[in-house]
Amino acid sequence: MIDEEIPFDELPLDIPPRTSLFRLVPFGIGTPEVESFAGWLTRLARAHRVSVRTLLLQVLPHEEGRYAAAGKSGRWRVRCNVLNVPGRILPPLAQTTGIYDLSSLSLERWFGCLSRLGLLRHRRAWCPECLREKPYERLLWTLRPVQMCSVHQLPLEEHCPFCGHSPPRLNLGSSLEICPQCRQGIAFSPKQSRDLSEWDAHVAKAVGSLVALEKPMRMNSPALIGEGIRNALPTWSQGEITRMLGVSDNRFALLRSRNKTLPLEFLCRVSFVLRVSVPSLLTGDPDTWTPASPRKGLWKQAQRLLVESDPLLRQCLEQLIDEGCPSLREASLRLGRSRTTLLRHFPEECSELLRRSGNRYAWRIPKVVETAPRLL
Repeated sequence: MIDEEIPFDELPLDIPPRTSLFRLVPFGIGTPEVESFAGWLTRLARAHRVSVRTLLLQVLPHEEGRYAAAGKSGRWRVRCNVLNVPGRILPPLAQTTGIYDLSSLSLERWFGCLSRLGLLRHRRAWCPECLREKPYERLLWTLRPVQMCSVHQLPLEEHCPFCGHSPPRLNLGSSLEICPQCRQGIAFSPKQSRDLSEWDAHVAKAVGSLVALEKPMRMNSPALIGEGIRNALPTWSQGEITRMLGVSDNRFALLRSRNKTLPLEFLCRVSFVLRVSVPSLLTGDPDTWTPASPRKGLWKQAQRLLVESDPLLRQCLEQLIDEGCPSLREASLRLGRSRTTLLRHFPEECSELLRRSGNRYAWRIPKVVETAPRLL
């Protein structure tokens, strides 16, 4: 039986509402591979053939000082960390693009109990395998505690393997998988032989479950989380708990008495000790948390292993010395490592850098490092 033909002008048409900007759907919403807000905004600006600053000024003409600032050269640069904490920019962008779930592209929905301090990276990080498969910036890559890719079990890269350059957070001049310095493809870089620990795998999995979760119906207060930690470990003293979690006694006491926001890395430590997922810590019932076997100092060993086994960090530091880096502070900013970390693990290179920069106390550094404890 032949179906009766329907005239073309009577066919039902599903036409989305007209918007001022392109309806650019973000990647990976509801999964650990969700796109970051800054990466999505960069793609949106490229789709309109304008800069991110121009796009922001069209959406929020009165917020220029918040999302952009004048650099030393007089050019305007976009504050990428502010973009990953979008705040007031979400409603006008949702209205102009027709996409109303942009809050999933950042962790702003968790800021009721999650601290912004130490949350975002200052340098760009990426997984070469992920860039080869789908070239877009994941939200996990922008978070400082995450050091490995949970999909390919590979360490995140922070420097170009060909020139050692650390690409900026917003790569506006070229594609995401191209180094803006040497124009080589960082997505096709050789794999780096760097050891990863169980702690790195746990953090990637725990934070991945957090970014994949949609907006929660309820959220535990930091004081309730601290009280739940104490009740889950009834046989442990407060000193044992604080040593296990790597915090001071005063900080843990303030956590239980005030509604103080919690760092993401601290929540990952609690998740590892109690065998509870990070979303369960933030939204679940504290009475269901159960203790587990202690593993003291696991994250400290992981951080030390990450620094000492990085094959590019020493090479990049030596390159900065040859280029005449003016100070150790400038070197730490370029490499994305603290000055204490560089002094502990590379004392001879730091001494040479300070000597060339005119620091008369540079000769003391190797001797001080030998007698000091090897702590990050």
